[in-house]
Amino acid sequence: MDLKSHVQSPCIRHCCLDENDVCLGCQRTYKEILDWHSMTIAQQLALKAELKNRQCAAQAKRSFSDK
Repeated sequence: MDLKSHVQSPCIRHCCLDENDVCLGCQRTYKEILDWHSMTIAQQLALKAELKNRQCAAQAKRSFSDK
């Protein structure tokens, strides 16, 4: 990936904010969604790494609540 161009948005077009203003599709907060285009590439990459952790935690929470 050419880091000088851009980082693809983590949006997966399943937008729905929960009671904490976190998107159920991409796990970004409302503020992170709004700030995405003003973030540096390093900030975007760091957020995408954090989103993987959030997605794993959300999946684990859903799996636990299904039992």
